[in-house]
Amino acid sequence: MKKNRHGADLYALETKYHYRPEDIRDFSSNINPLGPSPKAMEAAAKNIRALCRYPDPEYRKLKAAIGDYLNVDQAAVLLGSGTSQLIQEAIAFIKPARALINSPCYSEYARELEKIGAEIFEYHLDYHKNFSIDVNEIIARINEEAVDLYVLTNPNNPTGSILTRADVARILDETSAHVLVDETYIEFTDPAIYSAVSLVKSREKLIVIRGTSKFFATPGIRLGYAVTGDEALHAALAADLSMWGINAMADVMGRVMFQDVAFREESFRLIQREKAKVIAALEAKGALKVFPSYGNFVLVKIKDKSRRAAELREALLAKKMVIRDCSNFKNLDERFFRFCLLDPESNEALVKAIDDFFKTS
Repeated sequence: MKKNRHGADLYALETKYHYRPEDIRDFSSNINPLGPSPKAMEAAAKNIRALCRYPDPEYRKLKAAIGDYLNVDQAAVLLGSGTSQLIQEAIAFIKPARALINSPCYSEYARELEKIGAEIFEYHLDYHKNFSIDVNEIIARINEEAVDLYVLTNPNNPTGSILTRADVARILDETSAHVLVDETYIEFTDPAIYSAVSLVKSREKLIVIRGTSKFFATPGIRLGYAVTGDEALHAALAADLSMWGINAMADVMGRVMFQDVAFREESFRLIQREKAKVIAALEAKGALKVFPSYGNFVLVKIKDKSRRAAELREALLAKKMVIRDCSNFKNLDERFFRFCLLDPESNEALVKAIDDFFKTS
C-alpha cells in the first residue's frame, strides 16, 4: 500500500535534483513559516539532557499547559504521537458501521475507516460553491444514511472551507452521530468562532483532535492532543495510548509553546496578511480560479483545460519551489493545486514564478 505523504518528500528531491533540503521553498507542507515558538526552542536547548531520562509517565506539566491553552481541565487532555495516532485510536474505538466524510479531504480518515470495515459515504464539496460546507445538508445526509460517525477537518484540507462551532453543535444536537473534528489548522483562523473544544463539556459524542505540526511548526516532535465528551472513549484512549508515548522534547517544548502568546499572535497576523496579498495577486492574473481559505493554504484551479497542475509543479521545481499537485484528491482533477503561505519574499517569488509559467507556456 502506498504511504501518504505530508507535504513534499524533500529527501527524495535531494536525490533526484541534487538540491539541499534547506534550499527548497516548500509550499506543500502547510507549516508555519515562522518556525517553532522561540521560547519553546530555547526551552529545548536548555533542557537537552531531558533526552537522558524517561519523561513523566503522566505528563502532568504538559497536560496542564494544554489544559490552560484549551480552557479545559488537564485531566480531560489526551496525548498522542501526532494527530494520526489519535485519529486511528478514536475510529477504532467508535467503530462506526457507517461514516460520512467530506470530499475532498485528508485521505487518512478513509484509510482508517476502511480498516474497520465501515461503509463510507462522501459529502461532495461543490466547486461552484467554493467548496463550502452546508450544515443543513450534512445533518440531512447523516440522518438519511443513519451515519454513526461524521469526520470533519476544520478548516478542511485542501479546500480551506470551514464550519463554525455553532454549526458543529447543531450537527451533534440534530443527529445521533459521533462527530470527530480534526482542528489541525484551527489556529490559523479564529478559534473563538470556529473551534469546537468548548462543546465537549456538554456534548458526549464529540472528540476534538489537534496537533503541533502545522501552526506550531514542530512536526518532528510528533505531539498530538485531544479532548472528548465521551467518557468511555476517553477512558479507552487513555488506557491504550502507551506509557512514555510522548518523547522528552515534545514534553519540554509543549509545556512552553502553548503559552507563547506573542508567537501565536505574530503567526496569525503574518498568515492573514500574506494570504490576502497572494490571493489578490493571483486572481489578478486571470489564468486561475483562487478559492477562499480559512487555513494557511490556498486551493487553486487552472482555468485553461490544456494545462495541468503537474506541469506547473515541475516548472516550479526547477526554481526550487514545491507546490502540491492535488489531482490525487477525490473530487478534484488534474488542474487543481495547493500552496501554503511562507515568508513575504518567498510568497512574492512564488507569484512571479506562477506568472512566468503562464506567460511562457
